[in-house]
Amino acid sequence: MAPSRGRYQADRRTQRRRHSTSITLAQARRMLPLVSRVVADIRDHWRQLTALELEQARLDARRRHLAWPDRRRRYQIAEEIQYHVRELRSALAELDTLEVVLVDPEKGEAAFPTTIHGQPGFFLWTLGQDAPHWWCYADETRRRIVPEHWLQDVSAQDAAGS
Repeated sequence: MAPSRGRYQADRRTQRRRHSTSITLAQARRMLPLVSRVVADIRDHWRQLTALELEQARLDARRRHLAWPDRRRRYQIAEEIQYHVRELRSALAELDTLEVVLVDPEKGEAAFPTTIHGQPGFFLWTLGQDAPHWWCYADETRRRIVPEHWLQDVSAQDAAGS
Protein backbone atom coordinates (compact mmCIF):
# COMPACT_ATOMS: atom_id res chain seq x y z
CA MET A 1 0.00 0.00 0.00
CA ALA A 2 1.38 3.38 -0.97
CA PRO A 3 2.09 5.90 1.81
CA SER A 4 -0.71 8.27 0.79
CA ARG A 5 -3.28 5.47 0.62
CA GLY A 6 -4.90 6.34 3.94
CA ARG A 7 -6.35 9.54 2.48
CA TYR A 8 -8.60 7.54 0.19
CA GLN A 9 -9.83 4.86 2.53
CA ALA A 10 -13.30 5.04 3.96
CA ASP A 11 -13.33 6.87 7.26
CA ARG A 12 -13.33 4.29 10.08
CA ARG A 13 -15.86 6.41 11.97
CA THR A 14 -18.24 5.97 9.03
CA GLN A 15 -17.88 2.21 9.29
CA ARG A 16 -18.64 2.25 13.03
CA ARG A 17 -21.41 4.85 12.83
CA ARG A 18 -24.84 3.67 13.84
CA HIS A 19 -26.99 4.17 10.80
CA SER A 20 -30.48 5.50 11.24
CA THR A 21 -31.59 3.29 8.38
CA SER A 22 -32.22 -0.41 8.69
CA ILE A 23 -32.15 -1.93 5.22
CA THR A 24 -34.00 -5.21 4.76
CA LEU A 25 -32.58 -8.01 2.67
CA ALA A 26 -35.24 -7.33 0.02
CA GLN A 27 -34.33 -3.62 -0.07
CA ALA A 28 -30.63 -4.47 -0.33
CA ARG A 29 -31.33 -6.70 -3.32
CA ARG A 30 -33.35 -3.93 -5.00
CA MET A 31 -30.51 -1.45 -4.37
CA LEU A 32 -27.88 -3.72 -5.95
CA PRO A 33 -28.06 -2.36 -9.53
CA LEU A 34 -27.12 1.13 -8.33
CA VAL A 35 -24.78 -0.01 -5.55
CA SER A 36 -22.95 -2.38 -7.88
CA ARG A 37 -22.24 0.42 -10.38
CA VAL A 38 -20.97 2.72 -7.63
CA VAL A 39 -18.83 0.00 -6.02
CA ALA A 40 -17.42 -0.99 -9.44
CA ASP A 41 -16.45 2.65 -10.02
CA ILE A 42 -14.77 2.76 -6.61
CA ARG A 43 -12.86 -0.44 -7.29
CA ASP A 44 -11.74 0.82 -10.71
CA HIS A 45 -10.60 4.21 -9.40
CA TRP A 46 -8.86 2.47 -6.48
CA ARG A 47 -6.95 0.21 -8.87
CA GLN A 48 -5.98 3.17 -11.05
CA LEU A 49 -4.74 5.08 -8.00
CA THR A 50 -2.70 2.10 -6.88
CA ALA A 51 -1.04 1.76 -10.28
CA LEU A 52 -0.44 5.51 -10.61
CA GLU A 53 1.05 5.81 -7.13
CA LEU A 54 3.46 2.95 -7.85
CA GLU A 55 4.51 4.58 -11.11
CA GLN A 56 4.86 7.94 -9.36
CA ALA A 57 7.04 6.41 -6.63
CA ARG A 58 9.26 4.78 -9.28
CA LEU A 59 9.69 8.08 -11.14
CA ASP A 60 10.16 10.09 -7.93
CA ALA A 61 13.01 7.81 -6.90
CA ARG A 62 14.87 8.82 -10.09
CA ARG A 63 13.53 12.37 -10.42
CA ARG A 64 16.96 14.05 -10.58
CA HIS A 65 18.04 11.93 -13.53
CA LEU A 66 14.87 11.84 -15.63
CA ALA A 67 14.76 12.77 -19.29
CA TRP A 68 12.04 15.17 -20.38
CA PRO A 69 9.44 12.51 -21.36
CA ASP A 70 9.64 10.96 -17.89
CA ARG A 71 9.45 14.37 -16.22
CA ARG A 72 6.38 15.19 -18.26
CA ARG A 73 4.90 11.83 -17.21
CA ARG A 74 5.42 12.75 -13.54
CA TYR A 75 3.25 15.84 -14.06
CA GLN A 76 0.62 13.83 -15.92
CA ILE A 77 0.50 11.29 -13.12
CA ALA A 78 -0.11 14.03 -10.55
CA GLU A 79 -3.08 15.28 -12.60
CA GLU A 80 -4.44 11.77 -13.10
CA ILE A 81 -4.18 11.06 -9.37
CA GLN A 82 -6.15 14.23 -8.61
CA TYR A 83 -8.84 13.16 -11.09
CA HIS A 84 -9.17 9.65 -9.60
CA VAL A 85 -9.22 11.01 -6.04
CA ARG A 86 -12.09 13.36 -6.96
CA GLU A 87 -14.02 10.55 -8.63
CA LEU A 88 -13.36 8.21 -5.71
CA ARG A 89 -14.59 10.78 -3.19
CA SER A 90 -17.70 11.40 -5.28
CA ALA A 91 -18.51 7.68 -5.42
CA LEU A 92 -17.88 7.30 -1.68
CA ALA A 93 -20.23 10.22 -1.02
CA GLU A 94 -22.89 8.50 -3.13
CA LEU A 95 -22.53 5.31 -1.09
CA ASP A 96 -22.76 7.35 2.09
CA THR A 97 -25.98 8.96 0.82
CA LEU A 98 -27.38 5.46 0.30
CA GLU A 99 -26.11 4.60 3.81
CA VAL A 100 -24.11 1.71 2.39
CA VAL A 101 -20.67 1.14 3.90
CA LEU A 102 -17.62 0.32 1.78
CA VAL A 103 -15.85 -2.65 3.36
CA ASP A 104 -13.09 -3.43 0.84
CA PRO A 105 -12.44 -1.23 -2.20
CA GLU A 106 -10.08 -3.74 -3.81
CA LYS A 107 -12.57 -6.61 -3.75
CA GLY A 108 -15.60 -4.39 -4.21
CA GLU A 109 -17.26 -5.35 -0.95
CA ALA A 110 -20.03 -3.32 0.69
CA ALA A 111 -22.28 -3.62 3.74
CA PHE A 112 -25.94 -2.71 4.13
CA PRO A 113 -26.86 -1.63 7.67
CA THR A 114 -29.74 -3.61 9.11
CA THR A 115 -31.25 -4.96 12.29
CA ILE A 116 -30.87 -8.68 12.94
CA HIS A 117 -32.60 -10.27 15.92
CA GLY A 118 -33.06 -6.78 17.39
CA GLN A 119 -29.36 -5.90 17.12
CA PRO A 120 -27.56 -3.63 14.64
CA GLY A 121 -25.85 -5.57 11.90
CA PHE A 122 -24.90 -5.66 8.24
CA PHE A 123 -25.71 -7.65 5.14
CA LEU A 124 -22.41 -8.12 3.25
CA TRP A 125 -22.20 -8.13 -0.52
CA THR A 126 -19.32 -8.40 -3.02
CA LEU A 127 -19.24 -7.38 -6.69
CA GLY A 128 -20.45 -10.19 -8.90
CA GLN A 129 -22.90 -11.59 -6.37
CA ASP A 130 -26.63 -11.47 -7.12
CA ALA A 131 -27.49 -10.77 -3.47
CA PRO A 132 -25.83 -10.37 -0.07
CA HIS A 133 -24.64 -13.83 0.98
CA TRP A 134 -23.23 -12.96 4.42
CA TRP A 135 -24.31 -11.05 7.48
CA CYS A 136 -22.70 -9.98 10.76
CA TYR A 137 -23.56 -8.04 13.87
CA ALA A 138 -22.24 -4.48 13.86
CA ASP A 139 -19.81 -5.05 16.72
CA GLU A 140 -18.44 -8.38 15.46
CA THR A 141 -16.10 -9.41 12.69
CA ARG A 142 -17.49 -12.96 12.42
CA ARG A 143 -19.41 -13.45 9.19
CA ARG A 144 -22.36 -15.76 8.93
CA ILE A 145 -24.02 -17.16 5.82
CA VAL A 146 -27.46 -15.69 5.11
CA PRO A 147 -29.83 -18.56 5.93
CA GLU A 148 -31.69 -20.08 2.99
CA HIS A 149 -35.09 -19.32 4.53
CA TRP A 150 -34.21 -15.57 4.63
CA LEU A 151 -33.53 -15.71 0.89
CA GLN A 152 -36.77 -17.65 0.29
CA ASP A 153 -38.71 -15.05 2.29
CA VAL A 154 -37.20 -12.31 0.10
CA SER A 155 -38.07 -14.21 -3.08
CA ALA A 156 -41.66 -14.62 -1.85
CA GLN A 157 -41.86 -10.89 -1.04
CA ASP A 158 -40.47 -10.01 -4.49
CA ALA A 159 -42.99 -12.32 -6.19
CA ALA A 160 -45.88 -10.82 -4.21
CA GLY A 161 -44.71 -7.28 -5.03
CA SER A 162 -44.55 -7.82 -8.80
